[in-house]
Formats: sequence, structure tokens, C-alpha cells
Amino acid sequence: MKLPSLKLKDKFAKEKFSFGLDIGTALIKLVKLKFFKDTVELCGGEPTQTPVPMMKSSDKGFTLIEVMFAVAILAFALCGILLTYINMFILSDLSRDFTLATNGVQAEMEKIKSTDFTGLLALNNTKFDIAGFPTNNAKGVVFVTDHPGDYNYLRQVRIIACFKSRNRVLGEDTNLNGILDSGEDINPNNNRLDSPIEMVTLIAKPLP
Repeated sequence: MKLPSLKLKDKFAKEKFSFGLDIGTALIKLVKLKFFKDTVELCGGEPTQTPVPMMKSSDKGFTLIEVMFAVAILAFALCGILLTYINMFILSDLSRDFTLATNGVQAEMEKIKSTDFTGLLALNNTKFDIAGFPTNNAKGVVFVTDHPGDYNYLRQVRIIACFKSRNRVLGEDTNLNGILDSGEDINPNNNRLDSPIEMVTLIAKPLP
């Protein structure tokens, strides 16, 4: 009578253990499903029963049209940079020539200031070359006149410089001969040579 009782007890224990194992497995699956749903909702997606597949990297390259567009944009950018450099070189040369012409005019003015007052009028319409320029690329002109009015003790000295910079002549003396030729008087009713480089001063007669 004891043996059947023991067998029945063992069978019941096994069934109880198997039932507990099934419940534990079901709970683990439920926890996993709950964690997956919370993760998907946190990422802004819709919860599903199946995992979200990972995106695969694409090995697709650029099309011919995309490459042509990229090359065109690069060409436009390089052209803009090249034009900027060219303009910088032009402005650099112009600034250098302006400096040379200004220095030449100032040097000539210092020479005239050291001249005797009685000999100033003899310097009227004299021409001079400017150092730093190639031959026939720059010309300076001196104009000496009596001061307007009854001032016999004053002389007005005016010096201009016309020069060529990158095949462009700055000043009205387009042929750089130091003479106002026909068609060079751009400033109307002026009847004299004008230039961006110009210096004017008054020299007084020394007291006896």
C-alpha cells in the first residue's frame, strides 16, 4: 500500500515542477515583450511583435549627373577665386605706380624749392622723367606762374605726373609727351593738363 502512494506523490511533484517551469518561461517571454514594446515606443515607433530590422549600408555610388553638377560648382568657385587674385595683382601694381609717381613729384618739388626765386618762372613747362618707370611710361610737368593778384613776391608752382599702369594711362597726357594735345583736355574749359597725381604750392620771395 505504501508504494503506490509514493509513486503518486512523485508524479504530482513532477507535474508541479513542470507547471512552475512553464509559468517561469511565460513570465520571461512577457518581460522580454514588454521591454521591446517600451523601447520601440521610446524611439517614436509603433510597437510590433517582430524586431525592427537594422538598416543595411548601401554601396550605391554617385550618378554621372551628380558628378557633373559637383564639377560645375567647383569650376565656378575656382573661377571666382582666380578673378579675385587677378584683381589683387592689378590693384597692387596700380598702388605701386601711384607711389612711384607721388614720390617723383615730391622730389621735383623739393628741387624747385631750392631754386632761386628769380629763376622760378624759367622752370615753367619743364618736363622730367619719373624714377621707377620704364622709358616713356611716365612724364612729369612743372608749371610756374605768378600768383593771381598784385602779389609780385609769390610764385605758384604746380607739378603733375601722368603715367601708364597695365596699358592704361592715368592723367590727361595720353601720349605722355608733357604737352596738352588736341582731344586730351577732358576737363572742359580748363586748358591745362590734369592728373590724379598733382601737387601745388606757393613760394615767396625772400625778404631783402
